[in-house]
Amino acid sequence: MTAWLTVEDLRGYVNNTKATGAEDASLLLSLEVGVGKVEELCGPVVATDITERIDVGTYAAVLKFRAESLTSAATLAGSVLTLADYRVDGSQLLARADGGRMPSGPLDVAYVAGWATAPWWARAAALNIAAQHWKSRLTMPGQQPVPAGFLVSNQAAELMKDHLLAPLGFA
Repeated sequence: MTAWLTVEDLRGYVNNTKATGAEDASLLLSLEVGVGKVEELCGPVVATDITERIDVGTYAAVLKFRAESLTSAATLAGSVLTLADYRVDGSQLLARADGGRMPSGPLDVAYVAGWATAPWWARAAALNIAAQHWKSRLTMPGQQPVPAGFLVSNQAAELMKDHLLAPLGFA
């Protein structure tokens, strides 16, 4: 899951420069928490093939994630739709390119969600969340404890705000 961030990225972010490698497992766990939370709230970050069955409205269908490109679409009866007749534009909507009516009934669709490389905001938010997770378990005697009542800081939320999936999978 963490292919778009490494333990070294997190080690640098939390300024853990004197590391011996003994804490790599806990850093990796925190990194997975950060990456997982960003993908939970914003959808796939790096290009991921998605296949799903979607209900169709009169003029559009709502996808679970933002689609960068449509790779296939078919009715449940097996009729394959011509991809050039449909559009996705980085949103969670699938619509006819001419603005016309969608075919009736559910569709089986495949599409690519995410970017070729992880965008800056996703990397920064995941590192922020991972650092919060990692630091919240490390209180040394005499140090101020890190607040542990939240995982996604306001800073991480602000970084992700324009990329959040809307409730019910609709943005």
